[in-house]
Amino acid sequence: MQVRRWHIFVALAGVLCVAAACSGSPTATPAPAGLTTITLREDSSLGGLSTNMKTTTIDAQTGAFVIQATNADPVEGAISAEDLATLAALIEETEFFSFDADYIPSDGTCCDLVAYIIAITRDGETYSVRASNENMPDGFRTLLGRIQALTVG
Repeated sequence: MQVRRWHIFVALAGVLCVAAACSGSPTATPAPAGLTTITLREDSSLGGLSTNMKTTTIDAQTGAFVIQATNADPVEGAISAEDLATLAALIEETEFFSFDADYIPSDGTCCDLVAYIIAITRDGETYSVRASNENMPDGFRTLLGRIQALTVG
């Protein structure tokens, strides 16, 4: 009788263990190490004059974001911990911190464009990269698209 109870206990413990592992309950994903803020600024210009500006600021520790556009109320939202971890990995994968700081010609040859500035604060230091819709590295374009997709507001 004692042996039978032990087998039932072991079998029940195994079922509970499997159920817990397969329950699909969310597990906490740690915040990206060292990242504190990700900011995307989009600035449209026509004839050299700024016509529309939108700034998206993401708290890289919580996933909370705010989008502030010209003549519009702020839009707030949140990115999941999983998407935040994926975004942090993409920042590393695209080698964001090795990009040049500016990809917009300074000779005045670009007046009608959309300028994008991505600024990322990591370990207390902020690194900014500015590019236009006409001139940006592929990795910047990938990161830009991902930030926009995650913060549709």
